[in-house]
Amino acid sequence: MKGVIIAGGFGTRMRPLTLQRPKHLLPVANRPFLEYQVDLFRRHGITEIIFATNYMADQIEEHFGDGSRFGVRLSYAIENEPLGTAGAIRNAAGLAPHDTLIVFNGDILTDFDLGQIIAFHGARHAAATIALRAVERPHPFGVVVTDAEGRVQAWHEPTEEEKRRLARNPGPKTGEVDYINAGIYVLEPEIVASIPSGRPVSIERETYPALIQERAPVFGLAPQGFWLDMGRPDQYLAANVAVLTGAVRTGVPFA
Repeated sequence: MKGVIIAGGFGTRMRPLTLQRPKHLLPVANRPFLEYQVDLFRRHGITEIIFATNYMADQIEEHFGDGSRFGVRLSYAIENEPLGTAGAIRNAAGLAPHDTLIVFNGDILTDFDLGQIIAFHGARHAAATIALRAVERPHPFGVVVTDAEGRVQAWHEPTEEEKRRLARNPGPKTGEVDYINAGIYVLEPEIVASIPSGRPVSIERETYPALIQERAPVFGLAPQGFWLDMGRPDQYLAANVAVLTGAVRTGVPFA
């Protein structure tokens, strides 16, 4: 099994902080954010990792190099043009075409037990497993519906306009809970190979809805632990607070 970290995107919601560096290298508790994801992989025995990069990709490679300084082996799949969340995975898989992949969106701070997710995936003989997170309505995230065994039955993705509106002004909480895509996936090689190559592909809007419609064995699991999407300035601040207060468990020492 190999890890993939999707570290592309222009970080427009984080400007001006991302005008001179990619958002994935923004400091969290004085450490480039991606160090936390690399360390989480390493602590779970995943030591071969592929960065899927485009915007300011050279800065990421300059910081991490071959990964030996961090106890891992790193390689880089650079996109000439952004390929979307699924297209980036397909492009990265060119470096590991026969491996099961565990994939992270590059702006997720978490201490989930990756071993639990991987074991669940194997026990269900899943083609794809999605880590889920319970969040209270309203929220700007895609909603994943599973049955009692964890098999995904439906995926409801809001439009980009709805996401922006709810991110800006979500309104009062209702007490009702949805399970959302937490941006962590385990994918078998045949699933990755089914993603069209050479064009942008969204895993949320194209890949998973098609797999669900085909009744492919796609499962979801909601692990215990800390989780935060740090794609907005307020969430970036919250990520720093979480690390500094110990709300999220990490193996990365303070700089």
